[in-house]
Amino acid sequence: MYRPAIMEESKTCSIGYCTINVDSSFCPRTKVGGYAFWITTDVCTIKGYGRFREICLDPHEAEIKGLINAIQAVKKYSLSPKALVVNCDNKVVRDIVSNNGVNKKYHKVEKILREMLSDFPIFYAKHIRGHSQVVSARNFCNDWCDKMGRNAWKQNHRKIEITWKQQLLP
Repeated sequence: MYRPAIMEESKTCSIGYCTINVDSSFCPRTKVGGYAFWITTDVCTIKGYGRFREICLDPHEAEIKGLINAIQAVKKYSLSPKALVVNCDNKVVRDIVSNNGVNKKYHKVEKILREMLSDFPIFYAKHIRGHSQVVSARNFCNDWCDKMGRNAWKQNHRKIEITWKQQLLP
């Protein structure tokens, strides 16, 4: 995979904002879940989806695990944003990102997520109204994540792709 020269010099790419759109899907009968994320930065776009390796307690835990996977992708590509914005339609995830109290049954995954978020100087969550007919970029990404997350757990697919922005290429 080609990485722009800015990545080769410092091993990390310092960028402005990093926006993570994330959604998860969950089957209450089998407790199997899937996730999808669409990450946009100044230098690249990362889209990914997959099925969770372990079963989930409920849809809220699936959403938390989905965000953990998205942040892992940001770290995998050595991106170091000044601010991390999380767009999601789940209140539990927004409460964790906003540092509000959360149910004790999510303690294990909440701890992992909080540790990952501590690597970013600024992070906050924005609400997206899920399954609405509103036409906007955030809703388009949420609908894509919803569809791909559902397909991921049904068909057991996993994929991450990155697209570097043209202005950085030599």
